Amino acid sequence: MAGIVVQAQCTTMALAGNSNDRQVDSIHHAILSLEGQALFDAYRHVYYVQIYSGDNERQTIAQMQREAELQDNIPMRCLAKAALVNYYVFKDGCADSLRHVFPETHHFLRQQKSWNYYYSTWSLWANFLIFANEGSKAQNEVRNMYEDAKKRNNIYGIGLA
Repeated sequence: MAGIVVQAQCTTMALAGNSNDRQVDSIHHAILSLEGQALFDAYRHVYYVQIYSGDNERQTIAQMQREAELQDNIPMRCLAKAALVNYYVFKDGCADSLRHVFPETHHFLRQQKSWNYYYSTWSLWANFLIFANEGSKAQNEVRNMYEDAKKRNNIYGIGLA
């Protein structure tokens, strides 16, 4: 039930475009009473709202990562790692953090065979390199991504490349 409340609050925030402190505090208070999958679902909903509002997105990603590791929930760890790459790609001043996080994330996603996150983060990485004026590196990444996806017969990866 608490998960439904959090989802409703997040939806209300997203539709209203309102991210005032009281609503965010209310959501975080509701999250404290959740466990297991309901907690992951709540973090995921809060994260998606925060992507568009810009409020405390990094903090929510860190909370998702911690909880996923505590519960040894591999799909949620994959989401949190992909979310962190996404965060660093689209936030100014995070290039060094992205360069540090991407290789480990990419390796982890490949090990877990989390192909959609694997290819989407790889595509973000290639785009980052383009905008960082590293066109030849980006071209190599795209070529490698295409070959990798072709080898795995992964249509999503081929399309992104």
